[in-house]
Amino acid sequence: MNIWFLHDIARFRHERDTLQRLVDGSTWLLNADWKIENKTLIVEFIIRCQGYDYHLKMIYPEMFPFIQPIVQPINALERLSNHQYSSGTLCLEWGPDNWHPDITGAQLIESAYRLLNTENPRGEGDRSLVASRHYLSLGQELRHGNNSLRLYCSSELLKYLESIKPDNIGQFYFKVQNQSNSVYTLFIQEIKLNYSDDWIDDSLPQGIRGIKDNLTMGYLLKVDAQSAEIENIKTVDDIENLISVKLSDLISDNVKSFGFLIIDPASQPHFYIIFDYREKNSVIPAYPIISELTSNNRIPENLEGLSQKKVGIVGLGSVGSKICVSFARMGVREFYLVDEDIFLPENVCRHELDWTNVGEHKVDAIKEILLSIAPNMNIDTVKYHLTGQESNSSISTAMNALGKCDLIIDATADPNVFNLLAAVSKNFSRPLLWAQVYPGGTGGMIARSRPGKDPDAFTVRAAYIGFCSQYPNYEMTEIINYEASDHDGKVFSASDADVSIIAGHAAHLAVDTILDYEPSNFPFSIYLIGLKKAWIFEEPFDIRPLDVTKFINEKKSDQPNVSEYQNEIQFIQQLLTRMSDDNSTS
Repeated sequence: MNIWFLHDIARFRHERDTLQRLVDGSTWLLNADWKIENKTLIVEFIIRCQGYDYHLKMIYPEMFPFIQPIVQPINALERLSNHQYSSGTLCLEWGPDNWHPDITGAQLIESAYRLLNTENPRGEGDRSLVASRHYLSLGQELRHGNNSLRLYCSSELLKYLESIKPDNIGQFYFKVQNQSNSVYTLFIQEIKLNYSDDWIDDSLPQGIRGIKDNLTMGYLLKVDAQSAEIENIKTVDDIENLISVKLSDLISDNVKSFGFLIIDPASQPHFYIIFDYREKNSVIPAYPIISELTSNNRIPENLEGLSQKKVGIVGLGSVGSKICVSFARMGVREFYLVDEDIFLPENVCRHELDWTNVGEHKVDAIKEILLSIAPNMNIDTVKYHLTGQESNSSISTAMNALGKCDLIIDATADPNVFNLLAAVSKNFSRPLLWAQVYPGGTGGMIARSRPGKDPDAFTVRAAYIGFCSQYPNYEMTEIINYEASDHDGKVFSASDADVSIIAGHAAHLAVDTILDYEPSNFPFSIYLIGLKKAWIFEEPFDIRPLDVTKFINEKKSDQPNVSEYQNEIQFIQQLLTRMSDDNSTS
């Protein structure tokens, strides 16, 4: 423990001197009694305000003067001020948000005097309110009190509540989402009124929506009562008196638990769960969580085109899962996902999934994550092993589906899979992107092939292999699963951070590719990314682009002479003519 007043004697003397001058020069500060308790420096003092003596103490923290002292009643449970935390600490003019080491304990005591003298909680004179110098964040407000029941209010819901006519009782359906620390968040999905069409909150992702048979029903009513009156509701009687309706007249005998939404004249919602309307005290309020989010309003403008694109990803392992989730968060809403693998505990260390997904197919678990990220998701999943024992028709179907995607991503690091996808890219003129994490976390590689702008994927990969053959002296020997061993046999493994960096770079390159930026932010087809000093990399984040443009000219010069294939062209024309004749007679 750093006992500050032993290490900084000069500051200790300064604290004593300034406080003593305050005692000597004021009539309201009666004394200052210094103490040490459990190696903590404490000053007990009395502030006299309007005929009342407040017994307080100031506790110097271990890290003073970099952290401000605490001022509170001698009895920390004593409530003196509206500006007092539940711990007993007074909220004064200086706090964690504006404290600096030059402020003294004497200044805090002066601040305490101004607070108590103005509020005058115990004195003989008038009482006044002291304006707060700050506000509590939503998280701070929900941290205090019994706020474990919360109602999510989307901007769409609030807008709809404004349109509801007064004194018209409607029905709604909501989902109860059980979250951490016994928190329950309520999501209103549908509202039914007798004078308008049903309203559905389309802003909720499919993963948040519940099946209607599993939703809880509720009743809503817009009233003339003000917000303060509604917030005083404590019992079923309070609700019935406010709405002038008996709850027993609304619901059937077999219903006990339901929600009740009261809308004030400002169209603000006040939600209550009634566990049993026959029990007067079974009413619990839900704290509103107001969201200003509208569709994609935090996605950068330059990414808005992603919502119109379809991405095919083969391989939902560590790299593929991260790219996939990143794409969903950036705005992609249509996916074709291919992976036959099962998620196991040994995958947890580098994957987007966790232990709750052990035993699931990776594509199914990733799909559930995507469905909870944004609404309007369209996700097809295929559990095929593209180079394994599968039917030819199944593989053909998958290849054709990938060929309809706006971008194909190979996240398998499997040369056999790459060959298939490179063929799809070439045949369907679709861009292909692939990535690889090097064993031992030394770095990785990202590459792409765009039709008409880069060499085909086979050529780009051949250029990469050719480059690597020039630098064969790699210090580590690859084992499996991102692991490698050095010459001494010590095993190194790529971490989640290593994989995340390469996946992040791949996602960045993929956005540039699918949106076809012109000019591109990436002038090269291949980038080698170093994460430590090893192989060709001189230091961490040493990025080596590879120029493969020379292969384009080589390919163009190798094009066949059409005049040499006149017989084949005529034969194909005959086949097409026969097909046309057959169709016309059928």
